Amino acid sequence: MIPDIVITSLLWALADVQKAADHIKAQEALKTPPKAELATSSPKELIARLGGKHAPIMERVAYCESGLRHEGVYGDNSLAYGTFQYHRGTFEWFNKRATTTPLNYYDLYDQVWLTAWAFDNGLESHWTCWKLLQTPPKGG
Repeated sequence: MIPDIVITSLLWALADVQKAADHIKAQEALKTPPKAELATSSPKELIARLGGKHAPIMERVAYCESGLRHEGVYGDNSLAYGTFQYHRGTFEWFNKRATTTPLNYYDLYDQVWLTAWAFDNGLESHWTCWKLLQTPPKGG
């Protein structure tokens, strides 16, 4: 016969495992961008909605990188694309770290969402414009 204390401990442990699994599912759901409601937004509107506390600096970086434009905006000898001028390798690397949901390199929403994630995770230095905006002006 198994003592009641052992059964009770096992039930509590099982409940803790279930809570942990539910927490992981909830965290993964937060990482998946809810795109449909913002599909027709401009880069500036998306940055304001998705950027959180980083929205002001994200807007400045986007303006520096692309003039706050997205469609057909290639830079760095055609190695970078979009509002935040992602190189494909960087976009894919961030995507794998941020979410299990595959994001679209050419999609404005996905670029803005992934950039907000990157800024939340201390990866701002991947943007040359972010670095430039951190440098104090010379001579003044």
